[in-house]
Amino acid sequence: MTKLFPNGTLQFGCNYWASHAGIRMWSDWREDIVQQDFAKLAAMGCSIVRIFPLWSDFQPLETLYEYANIRHAISFKGGRFPNTPAGRAGVDETMVARFARVLDLAQKHGLKVVVGLITGWMSGSMYQPPAFAGLNPLTDPECIHWEVRMIHHIVSAFRDHPAVGAWEPGNECNCLGMATREQNWLWLHTICTAIRQADGGRHEILSGMHGLQAGHPHLYQFQPNWMLIDQTDEVDCLTTHPYPAFTPHVGRDGLRSFRSAMHAVGEGTLYADIGQRPCIAEEVGTLSPFYAADETKRLYLRKVLFNLWAHDGRALLWWCAAEQSHLDYFPYERNVCERKLGLFQQDGAAKPFASVFAETLADIRKMHPAPLPPRRREALCVLSSQNDTWVNAWGTFLLSRRAGFDIQFAHCSEDFNLPEMPLYVLPGLQTDPISRTCALELLRRVQAGASLYLSLDDGCLSILDEAAGILSDGYIERPSHRCDFDFAGHRFSIPALHRIAIRLARPGDSSVLASEDDGTPVLLATRYGKGRIFLATVPVERYVAETPASLDNAPFHAVLAEAARDILAARPLRWKNPDVTVTLHDESTERITAVVVNNGETAAEWQPLIGQGWRMESTCSAQPLPPGEASVLTLVRERLSS
Repeated sequence: MTKLFPNGTLQFGCNYWASHAGIRMWSDWREDIVQQDFAKLAAMGCSIVRIFPLWSDFQPLETLYEYANIRHAISFKGGRFPNTPAGRAGVDETMVARFARVLDLAQKHGLKVVVGLITGWMSGSMYQPPAFAGLNPLTDPECIHWEVRMIHHIVSAFRDHPAVGAWEPGNECNCLGMATREQNWLWLHTICTAIRQADGGRHEILSGMHGLQAGHPHLYQFQPNWMLIDQTDEVDCLTTHPYPAFTPHVGRDGLRSFRSAMHAVGEGTLYADIGQRPCIAEEVGTLSPFYAADETKRLYLRKVLFNLWAHDGRALLWWCAAEQSHLDYFPYERNVCERKLGLFQQDGAAKPFASVFAETLADIRKMHPAPLPPRRREALCVLSSQNDTWVNAWGTFLLSRRAGFDIQFAHCSEDFNLPEMPLYVLPGLQTDPISRTCALELLRRVQAGASLYLSLDDGCLSILDEAAGILSDGYIERPSHRCDFDFAGHRFSIPALHRIAIRLARPGDSSVLASEDDGTPVLLATRYGKGRIFLATVPVERYVAETPASLDNAPFHAVLAEAARDILAARPLRWKNPDVTVTLHDESTERITAVVVNNGETAAEWQPLIGQGWRMESTCSAQPLPPGEASVLTLVRERLSS
């Protein structure tokens, strides 16, 4: 199997509808336009196009009705099915021939193609064949029967075409209908099995979906029963569609912000870790000039591209190729976000921001020509079953990156098999958040020398309370519904309905790091065996994730940095400015590549903090790093003098 997205590299791609017709490109076919579009995309540095054989065009099935509107049979365009392989699959041979020309043109221009096979959902509208109107494509046996037939025909016909890079079940198929988790799994398994049988293992299968769940199903605002872990055995690569405006708790501080710069890699890291597969940013876009002018787009994309490279994001596919504001039919007539998001304008000229992709990839190749080794990760964020996994994962990712270390995500499932780490983070604990087995295993690791950080969201600790060195008299409602405390030289204020009336069970082992004004402990540290347990009695991570400008109002990352003090002290390189992220990539035991990115809105002063036993290989200019820019530094281990 050829891998389209090798690790350590970054590619730029584009989601594609023809510039003259958008979603009607197959029925309003213009080969000359596709040829021109692909030439322009290749000239911009694009190497991948994601295309969509619109289901209603490629499988034009209609229903025939009898007396009293009784459903009688399915027809092909109102008539007989052609006695051909395509006809028996219900597939329009004219559309297949046009699809073949798209692949040929992509090959001519050096583009690899990702094919979203069941494109029944696109840009806010459904496009299933008329015969399936009102049916659920995820659960109806007749729909699935024809879906599999179409997949077998298209994949078998084109599996050896050199332009094909990967297959997908379709575009955002988790939007095709509502179903239970088990029904969703069965549909995905059926579709992916059909692809693999027809493809013969030649190509990867991408997820093509967004809004997947890492934890408890019912707490997500999109399709609630699509689980990351259920993708593991079916797809080879996961996908995110990280639009800040559409993802909870992201589009709060504007596209120039640290929050937006971290979105693609934060969500991608969660997907890759929980789903146990690589993950790419398959759809990235700014939706409309109303959301971002060209200068803002350039700054935003520069940050996103550098961060994806440093965090093993592998690819960014822009949405979408061309302007669509001249089209007067659905979805463009209704969906205002689908009109002005192209890389080039109606006259064919490239938009001013479009050069950022080729420029950034060229800078990356200049800074580090070889594939980048995997980054170091020093802490494990364990997401529990009874909390909002995204809000806690997102808040933890933001805080850890600003504190100066890298995290890995895991879910506390029944099969407890977590990697060993020096620091474990359990954010936003609620009632009965983790199993007894998990709690005991974490305590065993702390006894052996690890650190454990816990934050409470009106939850309880159960087995962990004794280890944390506290006695509690329960929750008491605050009149102000806010928790105010001083820590690390700053004043913090977090909404919290209750305070916990806690006392120290082992004063000799515990220390209070911060208290409310009435003396109630808020942050505590307790020795446990050879390790330490840190407890925050307020939901710091949820507050940071949900609250606009929270990252600028106070250094909330100082709370997590206290728990990670040993990690930070041992780190070969970090930065004073929390807007500047540093990822560490081990080239060997003696040599480290560090990728430094300024995710802020202003220039960052030269403020490296070099760990003991390491030095920079060469003298750097020590000039301030502009916003949206990156630098690659090389660290080598110092030799002890004899």
